[in-house]
Amino acid sequence: MNKRALLIISLAAMTLFANQVGAIQITAGYTQSDVGLSENGGGVLLAVGLDVLPDHGPVDLTVALEYVLRAGTQPRYFSNPVEGLLLDEAVVKLHYLQPAAFVGVTFPVAGLEPRLYTGFSLALKLTEDWNQPTGETNGNLSYEETDILGHVGLTLGFNQIFLDARYSFGFNNQLSDSSHPTNQPEKDIDLDFDAPEEGAKISGFQVGLGVEF
Repeated sequence: MNKRALLIISLAAMTLFANQVGAIQITAGYTQSDVGLSENGGGVLLAVGLDVLPDHGPVDLTVALEYVLRAGTQPRYFSNPVEGLLLDEAVVKLHYLQPAAFVGVTFPVAGLEPRLYTGFSLALKLTEDWNQPTGETNGNLSYEETDILGHVGLTLGFNQIFLDARYSFGFNNQLSDSSHPTNQPEKDIDLDFDAPEEGAKISGFQVGLGVEF
């Protein structure tokens, strides 16, 4: 099943639940992701969630559609036709669409509404954008098209506004490195940065501000 079919199914499911929802949630936030490169990167989160249980009780079942930008930076050696071998940074931005489902439990305390939740999402890579210097480098770094993520999080609600904090972790290997060890220009150089992690699984934290109505 391709990404377009999965997206259509996800939108259809959310539309079906829309007539039975207990609450609609809109969230925007910041992500800090580990994508297997030397340096973690910051991104953004935009999400729309629907509580599919019509009665607003302590337990909720929420489906969501999320846009997530994850990023990372990798120092690499580039063979510049004018300046020769240079050490510079390659920056990747990974754009994902994530259909997700969460189960949460709310514990009202003194006017606040702390909520613990867990869930899963299917990460569908929309684009993979690299920003790097001009010149040849050894091999290519790339990411898989899909991933399955687990999530654990906490929201703190007050009236219709809530703060959200979440840790996410991928189950599938994502990063592929086509570099050839015998061909690396840096093989005899002491590196002061981490090499790309072949087969890395994506993980990260995010914080957000949302409204429920």
